[in-house]
Amino acid sequence: EQRVAASRTLPIKTVSYPEFMGKLHAAQRGNRDSLVKGRDLRMNGNSTITIPGAGVFSWNDFSFSQLAGRLKIPTDFLRKSPLGDGPASKKALFDYWIEQHQDKEFFLRTKHVDQRDPETGAIGFVRAFLGGRYGVFDNTELVGMMEHAIQRDRLVIQAGALTDKQLHFRLLYPDGIDVGGKNEATDIHQIGLHIRNSEVGFENFIVDFMLFRQVCSNGLIALLDKEHLVEQRHQNIEHHQMRMLAQASLDIVQDRYEEVTTRLGRVSEVKYEHPMRELHRVLKAHKIATEEIILACERAYEVPEILELIGNAGFEIVRNLGQGREFPALVPPEWRPDYDALPESAKMRLSELLAFRGGSFRFVLQERAG
Repeated sequence: EQRVAASRTLPIKTVSYPEFMGKLHAAQRGNRDSLVKGRDLRMNGNSTITIPGAGVFSWNDFSFSQLAGRLKIPTDFLRKSPLGDGPASKKALFDYWIEQHQDKEFFLRTKHVDQRDPETGAIGFVRAFLGGRYGVFDNTELVGMMEHAIQRDRLVIQAGALTDKQLHFRLLYPDGIDVGGKNEATDIHQIGLHIRNSEVGFENFIVDFMLFRQVCSNGLIALLDKEHLVEQRHQNIEHHQMRMLAQASLDIVQDRYEEVTTRLGRVSEVKYEHPMRELHRVLKAHKIATEEIILACERAYEVPEILELIGNAGFEIVRNLGQGREFPALVPPEWRPDYDALPESAKMRLSELLAFRGGSFRFVLQERAG
């Protein structure tokens, strides 16, 4: 049963380079940028904003929060303020606070829509309200500059998330390494990059060197370095420097590919009967032995196995910090009675599937009394 489970391989959803770039270009249709001083911005009574030379725009939730943050107005207070021209209106608050920033430059990223809003007169909405020193590094440019490496190394593009706020995707080397080896189970790992970017200031430009494990139903990502290869704010940085950082990450992975492949090859030469017993012994002895833990954890990733491991080692969970942590808002009210009756392992697995972020299991443990 253990070997059958370890022999599963899940299909990886991939996308071609032209198709991926097509989606990114489609998402950028209608995007415009404006660099404007505070004195030139005007909020209207219906809370739209007039940008000189661009037109009238509404807000989305994210850009409105950025506006409040930049002007140092409590977000909820500004959001709940009434429309109109009264002394407590959004317009009045904006006029008061923008006066403190008359000479400051703001960088507004907008999206034009096909038709003007008949009620507000807006021709689009503000995607981002940023500081004047924001460093632009758009998704199409990021992926476009990687085209040469993608073709040279036959990298596979695994599309992740593309939203108004961020882009996540992976670049994987096509040749997986089977670390099942002497354990007579197919356990293929792929080396690659996990890349994150935001055009609107939602998060930094981040590149991680990672392993993707095909047999893991949770889509396991194991970082090969403790720190990000690249983590750069879109602030106070020249455009060409962002491009250099992206290129450097590709070069590092290419240089280290052989090293990581060799390490995985050594793992495939190790024979062990049951991974739980190995990690059980390590936990019971209260010591950290990195190689043993890595080998023991190769297949110990499912929720029931993790809970069995912790219980057999004489520990209990005090707090869950990572994967499988419950987010009450994600459980619909009509599910709640059935959900509350579930065993803890089922709750953890369900929370893991519903969660909007991945990650790994991270617990605070204590020795079980008695």
